[in-house]
Amino acid sequence: MFSIENAGKVQALKNAQLHDRNDENMNNHYPQVQSATGKYPGTHAVPDSVPLKANSAPNYGDPAFSSYNSDKNFEPVQSTPTRDQRPSYTNRTGSLGNHLHAEHGPGSTCATDDISSVDPGMKTKLDELMARMNASMNLLKEDKNILQKSLEEREREIAEYKTLLCERDKELDSLKQQITENEQTALESKNKAVREMELAYMEKNVLVQSKLDMAEMNLKQSQENNIKLETELNEARSEIRTKNEKISKSNARMKILDYIEGVTLFDCKVGNIILKSYNSQRPKIDSFFTEEYPKVHRFFTDADQIAIYDFTAKLESFHRLNENIQRTITERFDSLSEHFDKNVTVPPEDLHKMNEEIIDKIDDKLRKYENLFDTETGLQREISDLKIANHDLTHQLNRVVGDAANKIRYASLKHVHMTKEKYDELAIDSVEQYTLTELQNIVKRASLELEVPPSTLLVNLPRLNVAIEQQVILMKFAYWTLQVFANQELDVLSFTERAVEVYETTGCMTDALRPLEQTMQGLRTLLALSLEDNGECDSE
Repeated sequence: MFSIENAGKVQALKNAQLHDRNDENMNNHYPQVQSATGKYPGTHAVPDSVPLKANSAPNYGDPAFSSYNSDKNFEPVQSTPTRDQRPSYTNRTGSLGNHLHAEHGPGSTCATDDISSVDPGMKTKLDELMARMNASMNLLKEDKNILQKSLEEREREIAEYKTLLCERDKELDSLKQQITENEQTALESKNKAVREMELAYMEKNVLVQSKLDMAEMNLKQSQENNIKLETELNEARSEIRTKNEKISKSNARMKILDYIEGVTLFDCKVGNIILKSYNSQRPKIDSFFTEEYPKVHRFFTDADQIAIYDFTAKLESFHRLNENIQRTITERFDSLSEHFDKNVTVPPEDLHKMNEEIIDKIDDKLRKYENLFDTETGLQREISDLKIANHDLTHQLNRVVGDAANKIRYASLKHVHMTKEKYDELAIDSVEQYTLTELQNIVKRASLELEVPPSTLLVNLPRLNVAIEQQVILMKFAYWTLQVFANQELDVLSFTERAVEVYETTGCMTDALRPLEQTMQGLRTLLALSLEDNGECDSE
């Protein structure tokens, strides 16, 4: 940018070049001035301090010549010797002449009055000295004229330079005004550009703030999605673990099935019978066994051995009783026959008839004994079956009831916040009065509502408890936010009651949670608008 300081430097450079050119011209045109200095012996030489370049072009950049005041006007300062300040060569020569006149006395003309009394050698020297002096005077006069002319030229040049300087001052004032106008224009352009930049910055800030809000919403959504994905991942891992367990169990089952197929019992293949019973979901395999082996009714047990022993003993007693009866009958028959033979005369037909009646009675008695024996044998068999059934029922009951040592008691709890009063208030021990069906229904209902497999229900119960507590904290924050920004209260109990009612009616969780979701969406919109307003206030 062009400035007054640069203009001064340019002008000073031009003046210095002009000054050098003038010095060169002086040296070329007036060499005798330099050569005359100290040319003649016995004369006073031109002193070195005399500025022979005094009338050369002035240096406007020299601070001794000019100064720059507040109005930017250049005032020339006289730095070269004036005409009166120059050394007077005439006076010097004149003082020399006076000295000579004083030596020779007044009235002497060039010391010729007493020349006859002066030594001729001295006279000759005086003549030479006078000639030299006159020549020096002539040269000094010429130099004086030359210097006078140079001084006049320098004065004219100074006047011209003053005129040029005034013109340059006017140009500088014009440039100053133009610079001021340019600065004003640049300042206005700068202010306009600043306003445009501020407006663009505000627009960009609003756009960035909206993008930031959108990014925050996307971040929150991503966090929620991450939480959901993490939950799904945990569920998938749990499901994979469950499937792996099922696969392991299935592999173990296949091994067991292969083993069961080859199981034999007393040369009877019972493996296939057990598999048939398992496939038909009928735990008793008696019918399948009798179908496969019709001649085998049941296993020979200790009870059967005891029954056989009892039966053998009874059979022997029956044999003994039968022998006794036979003996008694024979003896009785013999005595009656003897009695009849002696005292009664009975026709052979009647005697034979009576004998048959007695034999029939004996047969009836024997049949009754046999029936009693069969009944006792059946009762023994029923007793054995009841013992087997009782054993099976006891086994099933133990499997259903489980190990009593694993029951949950207050002493075995690890919850720090659970007190004995809270435990009794919840009536935890009353669960032992529930039936098996009621307990199974509770477990199934919990699995269905939570959408968690029964095998992982115990694992997910702590997670569910933590999630509920976290939801309480989040609901408190939502309650506070809605009260501060919207001046509304969040009726959590009302939302819960309506959601439960809708869920029990429709069975759809999405419909049940829709009112709360709409309220939270409105709260998010309100927060976004509030953040945008705060961002605009900060930018202003």
